[in-house]
Amino acid sequence: MTSTPAQACDCVPLTPAEARSEASTVFVGTATQRVGHPDEGSPDPVTYRFTVERVLKGEAGPTLSVRTNNSADACGVDFRIGDRYEVYALDADGTPFATRCGGTHRIS
Repeated sequence: MTSTPAQACDCVPLTPAEARSEASTVFVGTATQRVGHPDEGSPDPVTYRFTVERVLKGEAGPTLSVRTNNSADACGVDFRIGDRYEVYALDADGTPFATRCGGTHRIS
């Protein structure tokens, strides 16, 4: 018998149309920098900077900062520097905020 770690993040799957409808900003871009390093396992938000390739919804300049929770258990997105993503972000007091539940995904 094996066990797997429990995760607190519980998402209801969204269709691409639902994710786009709920997001205030949707863009394709490359993660270029992580700003801030909360303690390991901390759910505190962390900021990632992106070079924006294409805006699909909302407004964004050539670069954009996006916040997410630091922990996957808190539904944070584990962005990898140098990888391309289609990011679906909510407006959190004027700052784009992405979660694992909102449709954001890596583009291969």
